[in-house]
Amino acid sequence: KPDYADLKKGVDGLVRRRDGQEQVPDASLRLQSGFLETSNVNAVDELTNIMALARQFEVNVKMMKMIEENSTALAQVLRAQ
Repeated sequence: KPDYADLKKGVDGLVRRRDGQEQVPDASLRLQSGFLETSNVNAVDELTNIMALARQFEVNVKMMKMIEENSTALAQVLRAQ
């Protein structure tokens, strides 16, 4: 098992040892056929999170515009007095 400090990620996205030597495979690991590897990201959850964040952003932008309009209107009222 390599020390994590001895590993580096290459520009191709693969992880290699810093000294350039081949890593000896761990004999205790086995690859089993017939199993499906799935992603650790739930696309539906992430999409709904993005939609919720987009709605929050829209609300914040509308609120900032409303504050700016109120500030402009207040400045006009104060100038008129």
